[in-house]
Amino acid sequence: MHLACHGQAGADDASQSGVFLAPDRISQNNEPDMLTAGEIVRHRLHAALVTISACNAGFGAVEASDEVLGLTRSLLYAGASSVLLSYWPLDDFSTYLIIERSYEELRRMIAEGAGNKANAVRAGQRYVHDLTIKDLVARCDVSAEQCAARSDIHGQLDLLIEGAEWVTMAGDLQEALQRYHNIQNLIDTSPAAFAGQTDSIRDQIEQVELQILLGGEPIDYSAHPFSEERHWAGFFLHGDWRL
Repeated sequence: MHLACHGQAGADDASQSGVFLAPDRISQNNEPDMLTAGEIVRHRLHAALVTISACNAGFGAVEASDEVLGLTRSLLYAGASSVLLSYWPLDDFSTYLIIERSYEELRRMIAEGAGNKANAVRAGQRYVHDLTIKDLVARCDVSAEQCAARSDIHGQLDLLIEGAEWVTMAGDLQEALQRYHNIQNLIDTSPAAFAGQTDSIRDQIEQVELQILLGGEPIDYSAHPFSEERHWAGFFLHGDWRL
């Protein structure tokens, strides 16, 4: 079970720690529904692994016991074999890459009958730690093509923008400018689908053009932008670490 959403730690009542879900369609307001630790513990889960990718999801109250009360214990009490939670605000893209690689490793280990969940998560964290800007740009390009192949134009746009931002960070301004123009062309083909995006892309084009006029830094794709602990170390595995 995988939940990618916003979370909240119950500062005064650990049972009120939880994650925000999409609003109930039959409700009168458009407020998100919160799934709390107190609600989870009253249900029965049949899951080998529950992943909650939400800022501060793992936080809870420390009581006179051997664990932190909150989402972690509630999920384990409800029947989850193990729980993977994030403990602080995370970058969306690095989180996506960590989880994807961790699941790839987990599937491989299950197929081979060797390994464990902890090593799968570690592999995902190590993968993101070692990525260079060149790797990230290539990954964005491949993923954008995959989105285009399944007609996910919004996912395609997000990944193209992500790639252009990394190219800009590398100092390859002419390439970045070309990418932003390509993005603008994509938006122009479906203006209704991308309402509100045109102005922001034009702003990016102007900023890159200004940087080119001012003279940019040397081009360098070798940096490791996710090497700091805050990007990859936020996930912790609790419970049964075995497959």
